[in-house]
Amino acid sequence: MGHALNVLKKVFNGNSESYPCFRRDWREEYLQMLLTNTISNIFYASEETCRDRALELHVFAADEDPEFMARAIVFARVDGFMRLQPLIGLAVLSLASPNLFKLAFDHVVRIVPDLAEFTLALESFGRGQGGRMVKREAARKLLAVDEYAALKYAGAGRGYGLRDLLRVYHPKAVDKKTQAIFKYLIKGFDSEDLEHELLPQITAFEKFKTAAASGDGAAAIQSIKEGRLPYNIVTGAASAMSAELWDALLPEMPLFALLRHLETLERAGVLNDKAVVRFINDRLTKPEAIRKAKILPFRFAQAWRMVSRGDVRRALAHAAELSVENLPSVQGTTAVLLDVSGSMEGEFLMAGSVLALSIARRTDGRGIFIIFNTEAEACAIDDDMTILEAAAGIPSGGGTDTGAPLRLMTRKRSFADNIVIITDEQQNTGSPFRRELANYRAKINPKTRVFVVNVAPYRGAMVPSSDPLTTYCYGWSDQIVSFIARASSGYADLVGEVAALDLCSADRGAH
Repeated sequence: MGHALNVLKKVFNGNSESYPCFRRDWREEYLQMLLTNTISNIFYASEETCRDRALELHVFAADEDPEFMARAIVFARVDGFMRLQPLIGLAVLSLASPNLFKLAFDHVVRIVPDLAEFTLALESFGRGQGGRMVKREAARKLLAVDEYAALKYAGAGRGYGLRDLLRVYHPKAVDKKTQAIFKYLIKGFDSEDLEHELLPQITAFEKFKTAAASGDGAAAIQSIKEGRLPYNIVTGAASAMSAELWDALLPEMPLFALLRHLETLERAGVLNDKAVVRFINDRLTKPEAIRKAKILPFRFAQAWRMVSRGDVRRALAHAAELSVENLPSVQGTTAVLLDVSGSMEGEFLMAGSVLALSIARRTDGRGIFIIFNTEAEACAIDDDMTILEAAAGIPSGGGTDTGAPLRLMTRKRSFADNIVIITDEQQNTGSPFRRELANYRAKINPKTRVFVVNVAPYRGAMVPSSDPLTTYCYGWSDQIVSFIARASSGYADLVGEVAALDLCSADRGAH
């Protein structure tokens, strides 16, 4: 066991034998943290709280069962699409087991920003550049950098850009193309000994910068098309974006980026071109593209609210329906309680409504949907109406009584395995909701799991309940739906799935 890991153990446990007591199998708690960044019964808690508690769990896992830890961080990164905690876990694992670290490395460090975050974690542990194994794996990863990555990540990264990583890990290029990319990153495009003919995409970008600076729009567009330049590089280098430049970027723009820039495209007049609109609508309505993009419904709702073109809005509504189909099912009868009070009006209500309707759709017909302000009303879910249309039609107004929907459920004796309440009202142990929940559990179902989703920004003012069956979800996260689905079925079965993961046969490399 490495010296640095022993130091971390002493920081969090007092000594190497004294560990905190976990309420359930620590493997379940560890997976929950990796897959949701959940700390106890707080979801999406403050960064400081997450960091300290999560690091404690990483250190415990590395000491208790590093093989399970390696499989868990790979599962969280590859199957759970999480980044930060698997990368921190990988840094801790490098202290505990170099061999397991080597097996897990390519699965967890998939793109250049991953390597930057991993390097920051090492630095925070006082490890500098890590040991020989760490340097070797990191250098090998950098050998895979291509022109696209060189353009996209040269100055990116939280603390480390690609240029910085080259200087930290000193990879030795084995071919002329890679040598040229490294030379460009270190010395710049104007280096006298740089073989520009080996770098057509980078050369196209340099031509674009010159053309954009001189106002030569035609040359700028030609450079974009020749180099298939990524949109974020072009938008960062151009002093102003014309409709023609946006149009040239569309073929190479990732779906999520396209979604975020739809309002800008409309404002720039790009959507006045019928061919462009057909292209965009075609991308938004392809099930396989939506599945691969892993975009959640509320992201489409945000774009839907910001654009005015009817045909584009219809395509966005269809895309949202496709994205709902990609969400995991929520196990058991689930009641979704949506706050429609006046303070929720606007973006909170739209995001909350889409989330509520999405969860209700994924209950396989076992959903109960209730809207409330100071009164509560059970609503039928119209399967013939798209989620975005239904969400836009939900009324708002009035005050807030978070106990109202539970009183309705208790009065009607509505049984639920899970209750999800979506609100901007900060909850505490003295709220109407907590009182009515105790009454509901006493009369209807003592084992009901509760998820309080506060769509207002988390500010750290709320003290979490000690109730192990209640989880507070603060702010907003793309992983909330998956978290609720996972938690509704428990993590026990997932432990077995992760324990059986074969690190040697899993796919390697970035995507």
